[in-house]
Amino acid sequence: MVKKGSTNSLDDKEKSLKQKYEEIEKKREKERKEKEEEQKKKIEEAKKVLAKSLECNSTTTETKASGFKRPTIPKNQYPNTSFISSKYGNTN
Repeated sequence: MVKKGSTNSLDDKEKSLKQKYEEIEKKREKERKEKEEEQKKKIEEAKKVLAKSLECNSTTTETKASGFKRPTIPKNQYPNTSFISSKYGNTN
């Protein structure tokens, strides 16, 4: 023989456990969505930084790690350097 009071209390416990489980699942889902949004924002920011970096590098001259920009010297500015290179063994 089963008492009616005990089945009701079991049903109540089951319902409360289901509610707690659903609350936990909702909380986990919310946290997962927040993490996904955060990752998307980070990826978008990284894309912007990369695009700026590529844009900047295409317009500047060669840059070393120290930030020194190597100057470009036109060949017609120093036309008499061919005798120096041949004198010291450089035959390009």
